[in-house]
This record gives sequence, structure tokens and C-alpha cells, in this order.
Amino acid sequence: MTGQVAFVGFVTGKEKVSLYQAAHLFVLPTHQENWGFVLLESLACGTPVITTKGVDIWPELESTGGAVIADASPDAIADAIVALLSDDPRRQSMGVKGRDWVLRNLTVERVLDRYEQLYREISARD
Repeated sequence: MTGQVAFVGFVTGKEKVSLYQAAHLFVLPTHQENWGFVLLESLACGTPVITTKGVDIWPELESTGGAVIADASPDAIADAIVALLSDDPRRQSMGVKGRDWVLRNLTVERVLDRYEQLYREISARD
């Protein structure tokens, strides 16, 4: 694999999806992301992610099997990148697992059901 990184700036729509799909990994080293939609978008496209505990949904991401949660240090992130880029079967398996998790758990119906359940629980406390 040749070393190649591209900083393409803001993209949307089909171009964004095609970039996720063409990537071997999506890496987001962060100190604070409350949700991290880009990570879920990457997983939905079958691209594994590497991020840090700075994203609030890191436990969910880790549970998908499609994400590596690295320490927020340059060495730890670099080690995670090297490990995944040198292990094609693991990376491909992670891509499948992450995509399956998103498509199973983040459908409109499933998310709405969870919100309705949350509101019922809150209203039952009164």
C-alpha cells in the first residue's frame, strides 16, 4: 500500500459518500465531539474508524466492531493506523461489522422508538 493522505476540505452528497467508500480508514482524533456523525457516516459506508474517547459515543462505536478507540496521543493514533492498514482481513471485517451495526441500529424507526421509550420513562417519573 502506498502512503497517501488527502485533505479535501468540505464535501457533501455523493462525493462525500464516494470518499468514505474509497478510504481504507476514517481517522478522527478529537478531544471533544458530542456525537460524531462523521464516524457513523463512515461506518455506514463500510469504512472502519479510529477515534478517541473524546467523542461521547465512543463506547457505542467500540461495540460495533467497526471502530478502534485509541488513546489521544499521536503515537497511539499512529500505532492504530499502522495496525489496521497492515491487516486487510481485520479492516475488511471491521467495515462489514460497522456498516451492519449502523444499518441495524440507526434506522429512523429504531431511533424514533428509542426516543418514545425515553419520553415514556421520563413522564412516568412525575
